[in-house]
Amino acid sequence: MVDNFKASTSKNGTVKYSYLEPDDGHGLFARIEKDGTLAFDIKAQGNASELGSGKDMF
Repeated sequence: MVDNFKASTSKNGTVKYSYLEPDDGHGLFARIEKDGTLAFDIKAQGNASELGSGKDMF
């Protein structure tokens, strides 16, 4: 599962992680700001039996 996460770091020190395809309606997007603030955006659309629910991503 770890291999499915994509990570990137911006110039201001923010680290962003994505899992699956959150922009397409199903996946997880997390952001850790330079000051340590953590933010999540979980999207769970489509067939839960194939893609899972939002609870399994959290």
